[in-house]
Amino acid sequence: LITAVCAHATPNAPNTRQASRSLSCFAPLAASNFSASATRAVSRAGRVTGACQCRHALMASAQDTALVAEAEKLLAASGAKQLNERDACRVFGALGVACAQTAVIKTPDDASNVPFPVVAKILSPDIAHKTDAGGVVLNVSDASALKQAARDILARVGQKHPNATIDGILVQKMEKGLAEIILGFKRDPQVGPVVVLGIGGVLAEIYKDFAARLAPVSVEDAAKMIEQVKGLAPIRGYRGMPKGDCMALAKTVSAFSQLACMDSVAEAEINPLIVKREGEGVVAVDGLVVRC
Repeated sequence: LITAVCAHATPNAPNTRQASRSLSCFAPLAASNFSASATRAVSRAGRVTGACQCRHALMASAQDTALVAEAEKLLAASGAKQLNERDACRVFGALGVACAQTAVIKTPDDASNVPFPVVAKILSPDIAHKTDAGGVVLNVSDASALKQAARDILARVGQKHPNATIDGILVQKMEKGLAEIILGFKRDPQVGPVVVLGIGGVLAEIYKDFAARLAPVSVEDAAKMIEQVKGLAPIRGYRGMPKGDCMALAKTVSAFSQLACMDSVAEAEINPLIVKREGEGVVAVDGLVVRC
């Protein structure tokens, strides 16, 4: 399963621009050397893909079906091969994933209704790594600072990506929590849909600490994925550390994995998903969706 996923997501694959962005959630898979027992376990999972999906389909509630239908409408309405962050998060939100409050301004002089402090980000389906492109400014304190941040972002991005499609500046509420998670989804041609959970943030690609399952997954299976990731021990209350909202995280992983029921989604990613204290939930602050 893991080998097939990584082989499918290579920099030399067709549509390199899209592949380069989506690799971040699967890079830890490619970099890891699994033990023989782990490989056998994954192989057994691959052989029961059909059975698992049939069982899930029988157990799916009317609510799940309605959520997927709404997400498919939003996906179809976007019309793009690769969705920008705002449209991707709308799809995730329809599935039940909590997303940070946002607004889009078209020019630096436009006003935003998102309460300060905020994050200002370039909004473009063509720019894979916004931070590397100079397309992110954190802790913007007021309207004047937002205007300047937007100008600076557009200037920097214009120099590095002169041919990119720019949909505006995304203004997003600043969110804080105990941990940053990466969630990845990929529809592999050999084994079917896969969901990956690991440590997120800008360093996600260097970690080898993750859990992968055939998708979709139940809340119970998602909870087991959380237990499997060693780097998430702090939010599980390791040595008296503040517990994160692991129940909300498990529900979000399960909701995100419903992308498996949307045949037009090739791959998707949330990075980061911020985990707050127990009882306070989780929130997605960046996302990507690539259509088949």
